[in-house]
Parts: sequence; C-alpha cells; structure tokens
Amino acid sequence: MRSPLALAAAFALSGVLAAGCASTEVAPDQIAAPKAKIAAAEEAGAKENPDASLHLKLANDQYDRATKMMKEGDGERAKRMLDRASVDAELALELARLDTTRGQANDAMKSIDQLRKEHRMLEE
Repeated sequence: MRSPLALAAAFALSGVLAAGCASTEVAPDQIAAPKAKIAAAEEAGAKENPDASLHLKLANDQYDRATKMMKEGDGERAKRMLDRASVDAELALELARLDTTRGQANDAMKSIDQLRKEHRMLEE
C-alpha cells in the first residue's frame, strides 16, 4: 500500500508531464472568452470611467498581442496573454459596474434627502 504522500507526488508528476505534452494550439473558447468580456466591459460603460478605461485598453492591447502570437505559432504565450486580457477585461467590467452602482446610490440618497425635506415641511 502506498502512502498518501507518494500518491500525491505521483499525481502531481503526472500532471506536470501531461501539461508538458499538451498542445500549444489555442482553443476557440480561449479566444472568444476575453473578447466577450471586453465587449461586456464596453457595454457597461468602461470607456467613461478612467480606471476601467485603462484596464479596457490593456485588455484590448493584450488581445491584439495574443492574436499576433497565435499567427506566429506561439500558442503558449498567446494563451497566457489571452488570460491576462481576460482578467483586465473583467476588472474593467467590475470597475464600470461599481461606477454605475455608486451613481445609483448617489441618486437614491438624493431622493431620500428630498423626501426627508418634504416630510419635514409637511410636519411644520
């Protein structure tokens, strides 16, 4: 009977070997996912928020570089660049959503303040 540590080491080694033999081809979903996230960030208004806009630009630049890497046959680097593009696009999206949520919260607070003023006036 093998020890759990030996089994874990064997499993880890097989994972490393399998990763080393993996194809450097970039799967279509690895290409489409960052592009979809970039589109979602744009739709959420990332271009109007300076912080979100920066990450959106990074995502677009990284996506373009990944495309170039794929054309040059450098699939491994392209995959990593697509991952980076995806993360920056997600961050741009979340920053844009945060900006929208803050705006909505400010509008709600203004409405509450207005209602309080009206309520005080009615009590007087």
